[in-house]
Amino acid sequence: MSLKNKVIKSVFSNWAGLLISILVSFFLAPYVVHKLGNTFYGIWSIINQFTGYLYLFDLGIRESVIRYTAKYQSGENSKKLEDILKASFYIYLVIAAMCLLVTVLLAYVFTDVFDVDPELATQSGIAILFVGGTIAQVFIFNVFNGLLMGYQRYDIFNVVQIIGTLIRTLFFVIALEMGYGIVALSAIQFFVSLFTGFIMSRMALKLAATNGVYFSFKIPKFSALKSTLSKVYNYSVYVLINNIGQKIIFTTDAIVIGLFMPVASVTFYAIAGTLVDYLRRLSIISAEILNPLVSHYSANNDDEKIHYAMVTGAKLTLFIALPISATFVILGSNFIGLWMGPEFAKTSGEVLLILAVAQALSAPHQSVTSVLYGLNKHKTLAHFRIVEAIANLILSISLIHSYGIVGVALGTAIPHIILVSLVLPLYATRVVGIRFSTYLIQGYLRPIVAIVPFVFLCLYIKDNMLPESLLSFFLYIVIISLFYLLVSYVVIFTKDERGSLNRSLIGIYNRKFKK
Repeated sequence: MSLKNKVIKSVFSNWAGLLISILVSFFLAPYVVHKLGNTFYGIWSIINQFTGYLYLFDLGIRESVIRYTAKYQSGENSKKLEDILKASFYIYLVIAAMCLLVTVLLAYVFTDVFDVDPELATQSGIAILFVGGTIAQVFIFNVFNGLLMGYQRYDIFNVVQIIGTLIRTLFFVIALEMGYGIVALSAIQFFVSLFTGFIMSRMALKLAATNGVYFSFKIPKFSALKSTLSKVYNYSVYVLINNIGQKIIFTTDAIVIGLFMPVASVTFYAIAGTLVDYLRRLSIISAEILNPLVSHYSANNDDEKIHYAMVTGAKLTLFIALPISATFVILGSNFIGLWMGPEFAKTSGEVLLILAVAQALSAPHQSVTSVLYGLNKHKTLAHFRIVEAIANLILSISLIHSYGIVGVALGTAIPHIILVSLVLPLYATRVVGIRFSTYLIQGYLRPIVAIVPFVFLCLYIKDNMLPESLLSFFLYIVIISLFYLLVSYVVIFTKDERGSLNRSLIGIYNRKFKK
């Protein structure tokens, strides 16, 4: 399979995987909220954010596997890649053991840290143990996930993930209908993750073997392990620092709210936060393929393609994120009222507006981040993240006393907007070697022009024909989105890009329907 076809399949499979996840969440979220109740749903949200810090134990190892898989694809480098995989696997075994130990501690202190009724302590503790166990096994399988991504086979990864999502959803519904709660949900997550992990590892090892790379469980000699660890560490240490910053920025809001406000308040924030998180994930999965791609270009000293990847990545993520952000900003409160119930519309809608504006401005920085990872130039990015994370925490804690959960949203949005709109683009353009003004004009101008008619149509709907049901809401959005796609095709994409897109679509059609 050619590199171009791999990239196309990766992008579309990423979108398909997220689309399934969004659809599942859309129908499942209100169902789970009403089945569990605000208190239990708030506890469930805090548990997932609380234990989510365990992912920091990853130390950036998976990103190292992705980079070195992309770099060592040729046959003569297979031994180097085998050493990377073996060392990473045994590091992950140690990390998984540490994760389990910390999970036990978290389960023990959870009800002391948060305002949770002592009668719920046992259920909360068991749920934490299952969620922590799920994260521990994710570490073990991550080396194989990174192998698939390094080979640009995101399509395999996403198919397995989609299967896991559908199975997990089915068992969630069955468990809740039978009257079970957060313990059952956490146990289902654990066993479905174990199932998908085994499938993913088998697929990755089979793919590696076809490329002359063979994974062995044999423990390497200390001298060889030390050399490989040094190579992995030099890349992954700043991935770790960046991950710590991102974890604080994007997954501490529920914890801050849980510490300073009643647990039930977390639900109002989580509703808006979930919607924006899907928008953020859409930008991430659209841009993450640039990491191995740019690593490949860098190995071949192809600066021109690196420049094009960065600008096109920014344009693509804006093309995707702007209409969703505009819908959230203008019609978000109405949507939440129809989706979750009118009692959530005002407060959750205010949070959604603030976070959506931040994510609209943030979308292109996902491409910038992936390019910097691919070039092994992410050290400064990691430092930026830590500064943003500290500012986020200080502002969120300061503002929550005056503005409640809206203050937490402002504390998250303000430093993030400063970093992604100005600081990071200035740094990245200097590293890559293109003018800042060129990056803005080529990456930003066309998407901003294309979104203007969509914004006016959303405002017209809000003022003249506000939807009274979810069906009418989605009908309006589909209609104006189709119009946006037509405008974008002409405005956002250049003549050469339209020609390439047309040829790719025709090729896919011919392969699928004219065999």
